[in-house]
Amino acid sequence: MLRRRCAVALVVCLGLASLLAAGTCVAGASEPSTQPGDYSEPYRYAPPLPAFGERPRDPFHRGTFDFSLAGEALLIADAHHDSLGFADVGVDYFVANGVSAGVQLGLSPRIYVAEGEDCFSGLRMNVRAYSGMLFVRAHLIHSPDFSLYVDGGIGGLHGEGPFPAQGSDNTWMQAIGAGVTLTASKNASWFLGARYVRLGPDFFNSARGRNFSGIQWYLGLSFRS
Repeated sequence: MLRRRCAVALVVCLGLASLLAAGTCVAGASEPSTQPGDYSEPYRYAPPLPAFGERPRDPFHRGTFDFSLAGEALLIADAHHDSLGFADVGVDYFVANGVSAGVQLGLSPRIYVAEGEDCFSGLRMNVRAYSGMLFVRAHLIHSPDFSLYVDGGIGGLHGEGPFPAQGSDNTWMQAIGAGVTLTASKNASWFLGARYVRLGPDFFNSARGRNFSGIQWYLGLSFRS
């Protein structure tokens, strides 16, 4: 009997000791810090997640307009190595993310000195050719700072005289090429590219013996709306 009473007393004492120890720990525990910069418990102060669907603005997303200014050199691969330089303006609209359709217009000026006059008083300028092209451009790799694209288009060229020298005044053009864009500022980007161009007097160059091919190089600056 005495042993049983001692065992019961021991169990009660151990229980009371455990309760007292637990109460001391709870009373001594400090509240979590709410001061900024306190990361003692990182999981409590992790930065908030962005809202569903929220992301940085993509410069190549659907609905964006780009307006561009560019300089272009058209070099013909024939015996005469004819060439034209153009000042271009253009606009394109992103019909889908990373895919745009647009129009490009070019003007090729010619500066010369009138016969019999000196290089100051006789300086003249006129238009050597006009060009226009409808194109589609697909940005295969793109980010807010950089893109790599391919494009192609169909257009025409009207010259004040045959171009190339063995060609005609009015010429159809088909072009395909590639290029890159580099972000210059929040709403402006540089672009650089090259296209393989076919020229001929008939649509899709069906007239044999009167077709020419060349390379179109261009460099410009585009402005995003």
